[in-house]
Amino acid sequence: MVGLSAGANWTAAGWLFDWAMSDIARRTSDVGLAGHLNLIVDEHLGYFGLDDITPSQRREVRGIAEHLVDDADQQFPVEMARRPQVLAHLRELATMISDDANRRDSAADPRFDDFEQALRQLGPRDQNLAAVVKARLTAGQTRDEALAALASFRVHLVSAGRDEDEDVVLEVMDYVVGWASQHLKL
Repeated sequence: MVGLSAGANWTAAGWLFDWAMSDIARRTSDVGLAGHLNLIVDEHLGYFGLDDITPSQRREVRGIAEHLVDDADQQFPVEMARRPQVLAHLRELATMISDDANRRDSAADPRFDDFEQALRQLGPRDQNLAAVVKARLTAGQTRDEALAALASFRVHLVSAGRDEDEDVVLEVMDYVVGWASQHLKL
């Protein structure tokens, strides 16, 4: 199953899901994405969620998905049973990924790519996001600019209905303004 935003999913027979994930892994230049997809196939996990990868990886998947049907058309035997239906099903996946990416793009803001990545990393999400803010401060961003960026990101999250992520941003905003233990202040 491929999980898209807004609860939409693409389901397929295990062999077709594995083929699609392997094809995307083969075509990607992103080593992390290829490893993630290969792990899903190798471990027979049967699920790939677009929310589980970074925005730049989603853009990569979107570009590659446009080639799924052509790749399948070249690789699958002409005499394959239900070949037209299989190709149509892959076309549906490519369309769903493109539509999902278009929805995300309309709400996405590249200013927040590093914030988004921090929220998806393993470990305490507030500390991950705080590390990004600290890096921005070290690079010359002022506290007011960092706070404004976090506030804008918060608005973005609220409009997307991402309440748990908003809570993390609020915590880190407290770190920036000084409403935190001494060791957490930025």
